[in-house]
Amino acid sequence: MNIPTLREYFDPARRACSSVFDYGEYLEDLNRHSGFMDHWGHMLFVLDVAMRGYPFLNKGTSHTMGFPREAVKEGGIEFTLSRLHIPEEVQKELFKEQFNVFSDYPNIPGEHIQFKVMNPFKDNDGKFRGILQQNRIAYRAPSGMPIGYYGSAIWINKETTNIKIYQEIEIFNPDEDRWVPVSYREFSPWIDPDKLLSTREIEILKYIADGWGSKQISDKLCLSLHTVHTHRKNMLRRTNSVNTAELIAYALTHGLI
Repeated sequence: MNIPTLREYFDPARRACSSVFDYGEYLEDLNRHSGFMDHWGHMLFVLDVAMRGYPFLNKGTSHTMGFPREAVKEGGIEFTLSRLHIPEEVQKELFKEQFNVFSDYPNIPGEHIQFKVMNPFKDNDGKFRGILQQNRIAYRAPSGMPIGYYGSAIWINKETTNIKIYQEIEIFNPDEDRWVPVSYREFSPWIDPDKLLSTREIEILKYIADGWGSKQISDKLCLSLHTVHTHRKNMLRRTNSVNTAELIAYALTHGLI
């Protein structure tokens, strides 16, 4: 499968859109919440791939993005893409996860698919800020991929060059009335792989590679079983490993054990 970057996706997706979409119901809902979100400096938006822009942006956009709302609205998708600080290989990995989810859940309504994404963004002062975005799909192309989004975004942290990038995808389960995580990917591209795991985590990982179980490791290191399980979970998450075998392979590849 040829996985695109953000720009590579948006261009053909825009050309594939043969009609202008009506965001009336979403705009009505966002307008109802604008006053509260403006007060806290949080961003509300509708993003339309066909017009490569934002049919709706609230006043809180200025605080979240670090640019005047008018500049973001006028610049559209290209303005945002030019200031996102995401390596190309990471973009493709995130899109790959989206393709997989859309393939696994082809008939689920767009509004029942939710994304939570942390992105590094360069503001008007040239400083990086972490922006946490949560959005749902308003419209999907025949292929299943999104061509219209609506959601919110908030400014999480101050300037740092080591902002973690992550994407979580959730599916709404109407029978249980809750959102169920179906995909999570996390990247720290500006941290050396040999520094991604802590000294304690590497120590635990060495025992895991030697075939020790969590209970044996907890007794050996005088740690609670819960702590060992937490370390294992964090190591899998940070290295994007599906299981222990992949985690050990990652550690061997990067000379951690």
